[in-house]
Amino acid sequence: MTKTHRRRSSRFSYLPKDHPTLLSRALYVTQIFHFGDFKCATLLHEGVKKCLPRVFNQTYRDRLAKFETRHARSKGLGMFARCGIPAGSIILVEHPLLIMPRTSSATVSDISCLLSEVHPKERTEFMNLANSQPLEDPLKAIMQTNRLLIDLPVDDPELAAHHAVFLKISRCNHSCSPNAHWKWDSASFTLTLEAVRDIGPSEEITIQYIDSSVDRQQRLDRLRSWYNFDCLCPSCTLPRKSIIHSDFAREELSHLTELMVSFEAWCASEELSDDYMIRMHQRALELREAEGLQLFESRKHIDAIAMCYGALGDVAMFRYWTKKARSLRAPSYVGGCVVLDQWMMDPRRFPVWGWRNSRRGDVL
Repeated sequence: MTKTHRRRSSRFSYLPKDHPTLLSRALYVTQIFHFGDFKCATLLHEGVKKCLPRVFNQTYRDRLAKFETRHARSKGLGMFARCGIPAGSIILVEHPLLIMPRTSSATVSDISCLLSEVHPKERTEFMNLANSQPLEDPLKAIMQTNRLLIDLPVDDPELAAHHAVFLKISRCNHSCSPNAHWKWDSASFTLTLEAVRDIGPSEEITIQYIDSSVDRQQRLDRLRSWYNFDCLCPSCTLPRKSIIHSDFAREELSHLTELMVSFEAWCASEELSDDYMIRMHQRALELREAEGLQLFESRKHIDAIAMCYGALGDVAMFRYWTKKARSLRAPSYVGGCVVLDQWMMDPRRFPVWGWRNSRRGDVL
């Protein structure tokens, strides 16, 4: 019988050493997490297992379902908005079904063993997920098609990287100009899907499967090679002249990223102008808006611009950009919004207020 340790909203199940699976090989263990009635089956290195918390943080959950799954023409099933979803809103929060190390050579037997530990309903849902490699074994092909790269809290980057499958977000189709983006939180063991721009009712909710900042031909080649489909998203079906313009814009965005320095380096620099970082981030914002590449990066650009104006001691512009930063925070980020409100009311409470001026010896 499996020994179970209960811990509030989650518990660990340790399989006996004689469990009929390849997962009992040296240094790797099978571990089952319970979140209410939902089971998450994982294959973990011993070093990773020791770093995981016994109790996971509670997460924000909106009981009103904002999406539905239905057919998306030639793409199979897709995720669609049931109502208007403002930018910055949380669309879903989801626990993974399966987690496996990125560095291990997972076998079909490994995947089968993990699936045997989850509920039959979720096992059936897994088998019904997209399979972009029909000539491969179904279990391995479904895992490869739907896996996302996540990190678990361990210092060794090789051990930290894992592949995870999530049943709901796996229904999100790809776009090279996605309207949603996901982030992983190991403290709560959840993935959060957020809208990066306003999504209209019945509009399909999309994410990027690859780095979409590269040019169109590279995107098409990678998607064909890794996922076995030709991308027909709006960015890939533009007229030829528009595609050339788009490729140049994405190349400029990559170049801008390389030219940016850290906030601390800019504050201390006598060579860089006061508006150097502001111009860089504003141009990056313009390019992201034009190319539909907001992702979470737009929020970072806006945060950086607000910080720059704070470091320059510019009250009006600091308040303007901090207000924009606040508008992109989801309702669940109550604590963060409270802090931003305090800074807008009294900018001098901003921790690095006037920092660039003071570092250069300027008088505020």
